Amino acid sequence: MLLLIASLVGSGGLAGAQTAKPPDFSVEIALGNDNPDAVLAILRDSDATSVHQSSDRGLGGVDTVVAGVLVAKGLANLIMRLLPIWQCGVQVDARVNLITTEKNCDLPRGTVLIINRDRSRSTMAKPTAAQIQALAEKFPSRE
Repeated sequence: MLLLIASLVGSGGLAGAQTAKPPDFSVEIALGNDNPDAVLAILRDSDATSVHQSSDRGLGGVDTVVAGVLVAKGLANLIMRLLPIWQCGVQVDARVNLITTEKNCDLPRGTVLIINRDRSRSTMAKPTAAQIQALAEKFPSRE
């Protein structure tokens, strides 16, 4: 298993201005045996910091996981950028504080399935970043 950890934080606003820091989320992106380079590039484009890697080979080969800390807008951006590079839909499981994002080949390409803390499900075909961000803002934060 290859583990990549990145920290993504929200922008603070104008210097000297008192703004509330948006809540952030711990996110794990399960890539299976896919090459993590594209996801790493997306994280870097989203101002990722503290990227760490470790690998572990299991019976099924090398499983890849990318983990990070994002604000709702960063998570929405990540999902929007994963949609066109994955051949399947994207499932976001937000039932616990560690939000898991993974391919779901039972979903058509371009579709996002979000499982909320209360186990309710939202499925969106070709969603906008604003739609995903609105749902992500309701996810449990990592406090």
